[in-house]
Amino acid sequence: MFATFRVVAGRLPQPDNRDEPQHMRYVKNIFLFFKKWAPKPIEAEQLLQHSKVFCMAPWVHLHALPDGKVYTCGMAATHTNHSIGDVHKNKDLSKAWNSYAMKRIRRNMLTGQASASCKNCYEYEQLCNSSERLQFNQDFKHHVGRVLSTSFWGGLSETSILHLDIRFSNQCNLKCRICNASASSAWREEAIQMGYIQDHFPNVVRATNDEASFWKLYVKLLPHIEKIHFAGGEPLLMEEHYKTLEHLIAIGKTDTHISYNTNFSTLRFRQWASVEQGGAKHTHTSGRSPGHLLWYRYNGKHF
Repeated sequence: MFATFRVVAGRLPQPDNRDEPQHMRYVKNIFLFFKKWAPKPIEAEQLLQHSKVFCMAPWVHLHALPDGKVYTCGMAATHTNHSIGDVHKNKDLSKAWNSYAMKRIRRNMLTGQASASCKNCYEYEQLCNSSERLQFNQDFKHHVGRVLSTSFWGGLSETSILHLDIRFSNQCNLKCRICNASASSAWREEAIQMGYIQDHFPNVVRATNDEASFWKLYVKLLPHIEKIHFAGGEPLLMEEHYKTLEHLIAIGKTDTHISYNTNFSTLRFRQWASVEQGGAKHTHTSGRSPGHLLWYRYNGKHF
């Protein structure tokens, strides 16, 4: 390592003060080298307009699947070998916020390098000039100042997470043809019969194996939250979803933007008569198909 530093330092202009010890000159030259190639903060806002790889997601968002794996976003989650954390191994989501993998992704974005976990967005943009990356940049452009506090290696001193998408479990009452056992508990038996999963696959897959510890850490993130997306599984069947709504109401965060991906098979849970009580702002339904196509998609379910 030091030999490499000596080569790098030797190729740079030497400091004027030749009376300094040689090793100090090397240190200064290395510092100048990294400073030269570090992202310039003044260019941060330009990233939103001109960069083909920059995305606000790693500065504002975390996404977790029912298996506990944490990703920069839902699009990155389709590449399961590019997770940035694991809630089963560490209950604190904020640890994924500055994990080595997350810092590397931020660093890539600031230096114009493509990241493998962002492949889907690059392809979408080539096909239709639209992607989750562009949407994140639009929705969170007012937080681009966060980029200024990014360290040379991609670390972020600002630890408040503004947008969460936590799939608490795969609990679901339908086995849609577009789905699978990892996202719907209703698929388990048939998935075992078809050999897709083993007999030891749990009836319900949960994002954490220690809910009490996870919850204590999770609610600490909510005072700073701006947006939450609920999906699953079927979020309207999940107790964690309603606990989140109740906590947001309790702390006065009723201005939180809440969105859903739901099959709308139920709108009631205990004392909740409607998710509108929790401040739902935007809803996606997984049943956006007409007549017989809806019946086919939901695998024989009648409404």
